[in-house]
Order: sequence, then C-alpha cells, then structure tokens
Amino acid sequence: MSYPHLDLFVCSDRPDAQEICECRLDEAFSVCPESLAVLTQKCAYSRIIMDLDEAKNEAQQAIELFNNQKTKDDDTIDYEVTLTLARLCSDIGMSEEAVTLLEYLLLRNESDVRI
Repeated sequence: MSYPHLDLFVCSDRPDAQEICECRLDEAFSVCPESLAVLTQKCAYSRIIMDLDEAKNEAQQAIELFNNQKTKDDDTIDYEVTLTLARLCSDIGMSEEAVTLLEYLLLRNESDVRI
C-alpha cells in the first residue's frame, strides 16, 4: 500500500514545513492507525525533530503492531518498512528491539547484506 500523503520531504524548504509534515502524518494516522508504515514514518519524523521520547513511544507502538501482524500472517508485514523500523530503533537507543526485528528479517531473507 502506498501513502503519497507521507512524502514528508517535498516541503522541507518551506517555512511551514514542520506543520505540513505533522498535518500529513496525523492525516495518515487517522486513515490507517493500524499501519506499520505510518507508525514507522511517525517515528522517523519524531527522530528527525529530535523528540526522542515520542520516537521511542511510536517505535514501541510499531513493534506491538509488528508482533500482532507477525502472529497472524507473515505475508502482511512489509520487509522494507520493518528494516526501516529496525534502523530507527537502533538510532534511538532501542537496540534489543532492533536486534529482534533484524533476526526476523534474516529468517525471511538471509542473503540481504543490509541486515
């Protein structure tokens, strides 16, 4: 599923860029609150603006959603989004969570050199 309203960097040079990004993220979350991609983007945005407590909270929400999806059907979990979430977790000090996500990804594709 694509989320064109999540193209956060289109407006990065505008003086109201932060407000626009927050509005787009809120809109995406209101449409798809159970989306791993949206939660991961919210986490990435919070990390960019250095709100690490919020980034950790959003990462934790994303991980809970990931775990719920994982128990239901592995095919619904987006590989690239999970990899992004693992990187974010590593960046914000959630190393154990990052390792757990990366282990899952290795089981799905052990030849991916990015892991």
